[in-house]
Amino acid sequence: MSIESSLTLIVDASGSMAESGKTFVAWNLCNYVLQRIRMGTAPPWLHRINLITWGDNVSIDLLDSDDLIACFVPQGRADLATLVSALESLESQTPDQPHRYLVLSDGRFQREKLQMFVKWIKTNANRHLNAICIGADADINSLKSMVANGRVFQAEDIATAIEAAFDMSVKGAAP
Repeated sequence: MSIESSLTLIVDASGSMAESGKTFVAWNLCNYVLQRIRMGTAPPWLHRINLITWGDNVSIDLLDSDDLIACFVPQGRADLATLVSALESLESQTPDQPHRYLVLSDGRFQREKLQMFVKWIKTNANRHLNAICIGADADINSLKSMVANGRVFQAEDIATAIEAAFDMSVKGAAP
């Protein structure tokens, strides 16, 4: 599978995302990104996306603008160690390129796994990570810790979050 892409969307599909329609919000946000590509209103650097869903299992798909996204089935825990393994595999295919990630999550992570993830993110200057908090009960502080620089956005700010993936001067909008 070719992983040539300019942005990787990482969708938390753990059990906590089953509450309050969070999976549908994440699904709609992913489809919004594809729709912008399809309509030609996406930034010029955004032509395809990698879509990673993770809960009990991790799935990686390369999506073009005409692809359809199935609804996410939330189950299990959002194990950040499992996510790191998947991202390392993805990054190994293009080690010299920047890796831009946008996490869509409610931030319900185990503290020790979160600390491990933050250390991993910081080990490579080519990794750029932003997050979108999903749900009224999202743990914004956990998401801010995850991205290491506080670049967390509300769901309605998806367009700004996409721009921020390539423009490091854009600040996060979450409280």
